[in-house]
Amino acid sequence: MKKTTRYGGKDKQLFLEALEKSLGMVVHAADATGIRRETHYRWMKEDPQYAEKVEVIMERNLDLCESVLLNAVKNGDLTAVFYYLNNKGKSRGYNLRNPDYDDNRKIEIKINSPLGGND
Repeated sequence: MKKTTRYGGKDKQLFLEALEKSLGMVVHAADATGIRRETHYRWMKEDPQYAEKVEVIMERNLDLCESVLLNAVKNGDLTAVFYYLNNKGKSRGYNLRNPDYDDNRKIEIKINSPLGGND
């Protein structure tokens, strides 16, 4: 028989604090509090105020990640630059999945070498 545990508002607050500390990782918040992930997801469905607080935490985490990404761009991290342009620069043609881009195109390159052997 499945054991049913009733949680109160303090438990929800405890889980929210753990969720914030774990940067939104539900499994880590569950481990830290002893509250099952399934309970968190049930609270999300049943309690709009709880769900709104979770959404605020997730938005803060997204803001943090964007801030770290932009700092990497400022520091000249080319991987971060490419990622940013691919996702935010689509209107300027930086999307790698641009339908106008042909992966199968062939480009002929002629190199004039000072060592000779040019055709």
